[in-house]
Amino acid sequence: MIRHGTKGIEEMTKEELIDLVDSLNKELDGAKKDLDLYRAWKDREESARILAEKKLLAAKAFFEVV
Repeated sequence: MIRHGTKGIEEMTKEELIDLVDSLNKELDGAKKDLDLYRAWKDREESARILAEKKLLAAKAFFEVV
């Protein structure tokens, strides 16, 4: 059961419940933004790793030829 202060949901007024839902929605929006940011960082890191691997392979191939 979700608690808001010391009251249980059953004891809350309509206005308090609306405030609680609004607060939870704001927290959820924040979590979604954080997740989107994390995914973007992860995608950039993966792209950079793949590029670095390709550069290493190209350097190895170059030195094998030389």
